[in-house]
Amino acid sequence: MWHISVMVVGGMCTPAAVIGKITVKSSALFSFMKNDPFVLFPRESEKSLSGDLLRSLAVGLLVMSAGFILFALLFFNELILRALIVGGSSSIVCIGILWFIRKQNLRLAGIILVGFLWLVVSFGSYSAGGMEAPIFFGYAAVILIGALLLGNRIGLFIVLTTIGFWGIMTYVDANLSLPEPINYSAAARLFIYAFFFFVIILLQRTAVNTTKNAISRVHTSE
Repeated sequence: MWHISVMVVGGMCTPAAVIGKITVKSSALFSFMKNDPFVLFPRESEKSLSGDLLRSLAVGLLVMSAGFILFALLFFNELILRALIVGGSSSIVCIGILWFIRKQNLRLAGIILVGFLWLVVSFGSYSAGGMEAPIFFGYAAVILIGALLLGNRIGLFIVLTTIGFWGIMTYVDANLSLPEPINYSAAARLFIYAFFFFVIILLQRTAVNTTKNAISRVHTSE
């Protein structure tokens, strides 16, 4: 004859309660595996997580934009004009995003950030000669940010839109209608690549830290 024992700490426990807890946790894990990690958090924690993530990204991009302008002014004269345009506009947009976050318009803030970054990379690629432009690497950062902030479906939409834009640029390039490629020095190309590498690192660190903070708040509230 088999005996099943259950250790209870701090209160009584019935078989129905145990089964109920297992069912709830299994449902949460199933939802998590369907690419909806925030389902493990209460709704208020989900909103706080999104706000913290957006705020950290906006502040990080604001600081990196200022650094991009400064380094271009000091070391890369060929990038000064583009650095001023891209860095200046990014700073204005990030300040606007922080305002939207303060007003709790998180979805709109995320859409504006992702849309702006995609337009910057697309315009930079087109005006610098197409796929050969070093800013073309920025699409990787934009797709990752879009998928993290707005969900996998939006991330897939960005991928398909980007592929469509590449097709248009390829067609235009075949008809010799693209602007002349800009011949950046090797150091300038490395600087642009490094900038986007740091953007991706910022995204990864921000996602990890905000998720840890959200989990900590959930455990504290229990």
